[in-house]
Amino acid sequence: MTDTPIDNSFATFAARLRAEGFTVSDAAAQEMWMALPGLEAMRHRARRVYGSADEPAHVFHPARQGEPTERSS
Repeated sequence: MTDTPIDNSFATFAARLRAEGFTVSDAAAQEMWMALPGLEAMRHRARRVYGSADEPAHVFHPARQGEPTERSS
């Protein structure tokens, strides 16, 4: 899907979803469409363009993966 929608109507959004090959219910499409303003605002607050392969290094800790260890009391 393109970054800048030409038309902000729900009908256009739903048509774009179908054109991209997504099959969603009308209720799910409506929910996604209603979330777009918040997602766009969040995207504009990002300081740079992040790639899909970029990891959130401040959250992801490979050494900490797995079950938490129990502390002896």
